[in-house]
Amino acid sequence: MRARDARRRAGLELLAGRLADRYGHPPDALGEAVAVLQVLTSFETFDALAGPDRSPQDVANQVHRLAITALGLPSGER
Repeated sequence: MRARDARRRAGLELLAGRLADRYGHPPDALGEAVAVLQVLTSFETFDALAGPDRSPQDVANQVHRLAITALGLPSGER
């Protein structure tokens, strides 16, 4: 599990770095953004947000909005 989590974190670091380069965000905020993204993209978070009544698409949309906020991107960016 540690190896899987490390690979996921590396991917999130790459993604956050590319977005920071594109939108000019300071690199000192990247570590925190990556940590938040790691929590947001975990199965446990997804499962907790879904509960017994929400569809996977509803949860994915919510996670997407939260990730945009965590990265400090304009709300219309994808």
